[in-house]
Amino acid sequence: MSEELITAERGIIAEALTSDQAYQLVKSLCRKFGSRFAGSQEEREAARFLAERMRDFGLEEVELRSFEYRGWQRGSTELFWLDQEDKPHRVECIGLPYSPEGKVEAELIDLGLGTPAEFSLEEGEIAGKIVLVSAERPLYARENMHRRDKYLRAVEAGAAGFIWMRGAPGYLEETGGLPHDAPIPAAGISREAGFWLQEKLEEGQLRVRLAASHQTAPTTSYNVIGSLKGSNPEKKKLIAGAHYDGHDIAEGALDNGAGTAVVMEAARLLAQSSEVLERSIDFVLFGAEEVDLVGSSSFVAEQADLESYQFMINLDGAPGRPGGKLGIALQGWPELVPFFKNMASEMGLENLAVGVSHSAHSDMYPFSEKEIPSGYLSAIEEMATGRNWGHTRADTLDKLEIEKLREDALLLSRILLRASNKKEWPVE
Repeated sequence: MSEELITAERGIIAEALTSDQAYQLVKSLCRKFGSRFAGSQEEREAARFLAERMRDFGLEEVELRSFEYRGWQRGSTELFWLDQEDKPHRVECIGLPYSPEGKVEAELIDLGLGTPAEFSLEEGEIAGKIVLVSAERPLYARENMHRRDKYLRAVEAGAAGFIWMRGAPGYLEETGGLPHDAPIPAAGISREAGFWLQEKLEEGQLRVRLAASHQTAPTTSYNVIGSLKGSNPEKKKLIAGAHYDGHDIAEGALDNGAGTAVVMEAARLLAQSSEVLERSIDFVLFGAEEVDLVGSSSFVAEQADLESYQFMINLDGAPGRPGGKLGIALQGWPELVPFFKNMASEMGLENLAVGVSHSAHSDMYPFSEKEIPSGYLSAIEEMATGRNWGHTRADTLDKLEIEKLREDALLLSRILLRASNKKEWPVE
């Protein structure tokens, strides 16, 4: 690197490791705007707040870009198991976003981890029943093991309802979005409640009653966009993104106030040395991610010049996530693995993990679908350890570690700084 770049990077390192601005931004998001649930007034106010902060940092062409979609508002959800005298016993639960209205009483069937094999083994026994599956994802069945995948398998098999059992203990019901045209009611329950239902099933057939009442309506949300201009406008741009919305049951401090703050802090740090950037960098905060990647899908489909982008990197709850060490997970493009490993070595981070780990459930996915090279900062896990506090009411500010925020913001800033000034990329 040139002396100018080395000086800029050293300044970024010093500022990143001593600043509390990223933490203060997460705190503002949580305390001023609550969950920032998709389509809510709090989400809209958070978007305006983030745009104003981008302007304060010195970003250019800051704007809110709106998109329309079918929004969902939580009503009530009730779940009971029925004893031999048909007396109902309440089970604490939470409706899953885009669960439709409906009331069903049927026999419960436990499909364990909800793998394709487990569904196949019970083929012919699922129709008309309420399916219970665990949120856990074993390493031997990582593909098609997202909540939506398991839900759609239940629908295809003719299930009457769907119960999502959290894998980790703590009496926490876990939420999470379903397809927008979800046809059968669905609820999330805690690991402890699920264990109780499994125990009752061992005694014989068990009937349960699931009732849901929710609303949908046309809704407007926003993507927040700002840019740092590089010295060479002929070069393709970089884009760093994160979603700023959360689920309506918590503050969303980890998922994804933290990811939002990391992207914003990288924008602030790089703005202080923007004169050394060769490629321009767009910073995009997506709305309505938790309800099926609506914001990033709209950005890719309607709001962006995709031909102008070289690489997209996404931040989704990386600080505070369980599992292995933080690394770069690429959405394919294995030829980029040595490129980023070499970059890590140049930064003195030889142990930074770089690998290929495709995911269809965060905001880098719409970019990879359009063949834009992309990846995300993530814990590179040796074991599938779940989402920690995310998607539960315990996703709160006290779980956040300022040191991890600083480390992630510093890593993202250094990656973007060096990527902006790489003369050649293995994928054009």
